[in-house]
Amino acid sequence: MLSTRVRRALAAGIIAVGVASCSIDTKRPTLDTTPTTAARAKASGATFHGDARWRKGALELAGSYTVKSPSNVRTRTSCAVLANPPSSRANFVVPLPRTLGAFRVSAVATASRFHGPGEYGTAEFADLRVTLTQIGSSTPVRFTANKQTTVHLTVAGDGSGTFDFAKLDGGSSGSLSGTARWTCV
Repeated sequence: MLSTRVRRALAAGIIAVGVASCSIDTKRPTLDTTPTTAARAKASGATFHGDARWRKGALELAGSYTVKSPSNVRTRTSCAVLANPPSSRANFVVPLPRTLGAFRVSAVATASRFHGPGEYGTAEFADLRVTLTQIGSSTPVRFTANKQTTVHLTVAGDGSGTFDFAKLDGGSSGSLSGTARWTCV
C-alpha cells in the first residue's frame, strides 16, 4: 500500500503531465499551432510553399520549403482566414524554412498588430531572431535584430507573401540578410 505522501506526489505528477500535453487556443490567427496528438489526426489547415535566399557574408543559403499550419479550430484552417484576421490586434507568424541549404533553421518572425493584407515594417517585429546550425554540427550561430536591422513583410489576401530582412546581427559571425517568398494552399 502506498503512503498518502507517495499517492499525492504521483497524482501531482500525472496532473502536471496532463496539463503539459494540452494545447491552449487563444483564437488568435497565427501560423504556429500545436494541436494535441488526438487533434492532429483530425486537424486541417493551411500549407505554405516557399523559396528562400539568405546571405551571411559570402555564404549564400537558398532553397525551397514547405510549412504546414495545422489547426483543429475551423476558423483557422484556411489561407484567407490567416491573412484576414478577425481582430486588428492579431499576430502573423512568418512561414520560414526549418532547413535551408546545409543548415537547420530556428526562427522567430512575428508581425504584431497584424490587421490583414498589406505591408508591415520593422516596427511591427518586436522579436526577430534566427539561429542557424550547420547539419552535422552542434554549434548554433544566433542572429538577432538591432537598430540597423530592416524588415519588410507583404501579405496578400490569399495568404501568400514576401518577407525581406537585412542586417540581423550575428556578432563575430557577421550579419544575415535575406528574402522568403511563399504561396498558401
